[in-house]
This record gives sequence, C-alpha cells and structure tokens, in this order.
Amino acid sequence: MTTATSARSASIKPRRTGWAAFWSHHTFRRITQLGVLLFIAFIALDLVFIGGAVALYFLMFQPEMSTPFEGIKPLGPLALEGRDIYIREGCNTCHTQMIRPQAGAPGEELVT
Repeated sequence: MTTATSARSASIKPRRTGWAAFWSHHTFRRITQLGVLLFIAFIALDLVFIGGAVALYFLMFQPEMSTPFEGIKPLGPLALEGRDIYIREGCNTCHTQMIRPQAGAPGEELVT
C-alpha cells in the first residue's frame, strides 16, 4: 500500500447512522442558534415586564393617583340605571367623545 492511498483512506470518515447522524455539526449549530435567539427573546420580554412592573409600582404610591378629584359626586340610582341601559343597548359605540370627520364638511370629499 502506498502512502497516498493510506492518507486518502485515513481522511475518509465512516458515515454516521441512527442517533449519531442526528447530532451532526449542522444540527448542533441550528439548535445552538435557536437557543441563543430564544435566550435573547426571553431577556427582552423580562426587561419589558420588569420595567412595566417597576413603573406601575411607583405610580401606585404617588399621592395624586390615590386621591379622588375635587368636585366629583357619586351617581344617583337613576343615573346608574341610565348608564347601564346606555351600555347594554350599545349606545357608547357611536356616541363617544371622539371627533369623527363629517361627510361634506369643508375640506372633506363626499363618499359615494
């Protein structure tokens, strides 16, 4: 046997089968990359949730947030019933304080 033949046969690796074929270099690299991405996503979500919790914690203990506004009176029984009917009938869907563009108003085009 010559040295060229022995060097070539030494560089040929046997083909992996079964469980060993699953854990190839490419599969391990994909799993590692996915793990890194999941770790980064987990850290980002933690920062958002912890930051939100800290902001809400400090807001709860501000005196402006815990004292009622001056001049507010509780609604009477008739007003409470009227409010319940208003919500139940769906009036609050159209009758809100939001300003909507009117068809035919100056600067608005008519939709046909």
